[in-house]
Amino acid sequence: MPFEPLGTDEPREESNTPRRAKSFENELVGGCFTILGGSVLIFLLTWWPFLTGDTLTLERLLGAVGFALVPVLIAGAVMTRLAKLTGAIAFAAGMFAGAMFLFLNLNINFAGADSPDAPRPDYPDVWRWIVPLAWFLVGLVVMLFAYGNPGRNTEGQG
Repeated sequence: MPFEPLGTDEPREESNTPRRAKSFENELVGGCFTILGGSVLIFLLTWWPFLTGDTLTLERLLGAVGFALVPVLIAGAVMTRLAKLTGAIAFAAGMFAGAMFLFLNLNINFAGADSPDAPRPDYPDVWRWIVPLAWFLVGLVVMLFAYGNPGRNTEGQG
């Protein structure tokens, strides 16, 4: 039969041909799409807990931030570990976009603070910039731990 396997241990001629080198342009496009997709993923994971309602109370704010932080840090650490520098850049870009979202969201909560009819958040004004800054710094620390030490050679160690 023409489609039967060979059934021998001899290498075939096709397996001895050298692999084709990757194109530089394909490498660049793949890295760019990794950064774009990863940063959008991190931003969306940051954003979705805030769709459920307002964050005018400290309990709801911390709940939304905590609920978003766990999947963001897991996805970012995995992305950094698998895609190395490209994943780390995507994670940092997504954390920055998420921090900007948090900053703008918290500023919206304080937008009508001068009006007596507007609801006022029960946390201090300084939280408008402390929460986004802490968000970004925690993400950077996790990214650095997930990235590891690129200069260390781990081959040959048992």
